[in-house]
Amino acid sequence: MNTAIAIAQSNSLLGTSVRNGTIKVMDATHLVVVRTHKGKTEQLDFILNSETLRKGVISVGSQVAVHYRKVNNKYIATSIQTRKSL
Repeated sequence: MNTAIAIAQSNSLLGTSVRNGTIKVMDATHLVVVRTHKGKTEQLDFILNSETLRKGVISVGSQVAVHYRKVNNKYIATSIQTRKSL
């Protein structure tokens, strides 16, 4: 892997949080993930942009890990990665 790319990818994850779940809705600029936490189902809304890293085949129904930053009370996805089914 190109060193510059590896550094850029690792820097994009600094200061982020992560949530796991299943994609419910997705388009070019928006992602909705649902997950069950402590017995309750919650829906998480993320904004996607040109800087959002994508790894794996990402589509509705995919189980994913989403790294994100909170900016102005909005969740900006910095990275989306598919996860193996449990």
